[in-house]
Amino acid sequence: MTAQRRLVARLRKASLGNLGDVKPVGKAVVEMREHFGPGWRMYFTLRGTQLVVMRGGAAKTSQRTDIIAAQRSVALRRSSSNDHEAKKVKASDLTEFDPAEYLDSDEAVAEYLSAVLAGNDPALLAAALGDIARARGMSDIAKSTWLAREALYKALRPGAQPRFDTVSRVCAALGVRLVAEPVS
Repeated sequence: MTAQRRLVARLRKASLGNLGDVKPVGKAVVEMREHFGPGWRMYFTLRGTQLVVMRGGAAKTSQRTDIIAAQRSVALRRSSSNDHEAKKVKASDLTEFDPAEYLDSDEAVAEYLSAVLAGNDPALLAAALGDIARARGMSDIAKSTWLAREALYKALRPGAQPRFDTVSRVCAALGVRLVAEPVS
């Protein structure tokens, strides 16, 4: 499984409110840690309720340099006034994270879904299936599953708890299957 797919799944999980393993590193910067491969890190700050990723997909080997760069990035966004309050940032100016942009092949879909399933989070699974369906075309998936498009959007939104029948139909329409394997 590629690191990119695992990091996309992690960002999707964070977008649903589950930040997972994070650690403040100073100056309003937080490190989001992933413990696989070289130890991947993403650095973010919060602007109100918005999570703003400043450096993503950095390996632990460059951790110190990446933290300093992220802290500088936050400092540059600060006002030069005496109170050093953060500049106002319009939510509309921030780029919305959309995992569907990264799901451009069958392999990418399978890796993303595997990373999501490893998290054992039903809300994340529903959201991930929705991401994949949007990437493939919700109307096409609706036709293949014999479900109304609106019902599919509702069943696959973050926090939804779709029935197994719905999950099974969507997986079939997406050309993927859920596979059980022993826990090691």
